Amino acid sequence: MKGLDFGSGPGPALSLLLERQGLHCQDYDPVFGPRLPEGTFDFIFSTEAFEHFHHPVKELELINDRLKPGGFLIIMTMWHSGTEKFLNWFYARDDTHVLFFSFRTFKYIAHRWNFEIVWNDGKRVVIFKKKSSDH
Repeated sequence: MKGLDFGSGPGPALSLLLERQGLHCQDYDPVFGPRLPEGTFDFIFSTEAFEHFHHPVKELELINDRLKPGGFLIIMTMWHSGTEKFLNWFYARDDTHVLFFSFRTFKYIAHRWNFEIVWNDGKRVVIFKKKSSDH
């Protein structure tokens, strides 16, 4: 399997762990580089990156274009639990965090980009599977 760590940060971490398990994974970060690899991938991880996206539609289009039908998109970002707690939430006070997600947001992403939500932990992680174009 061939994967991509989308938002890998300044140095490889996840890709090294995956390589130890026999999974090839390339690194990409829009700030730190390297350039976005060409081709498509069986899986794309985005760990603690989505909350930094200033243009999430653009980023999701890039991800969708690189993900093979039947491929998996694994996103990890802390989910917000409602407006009543938002102002005191430590995650929202990080100046680099410009976008926040809930399960409702992920359901929208699934619908818009023809993904199926195959698993989530209800607080940080959601796994999507890209549907075939004929579904």
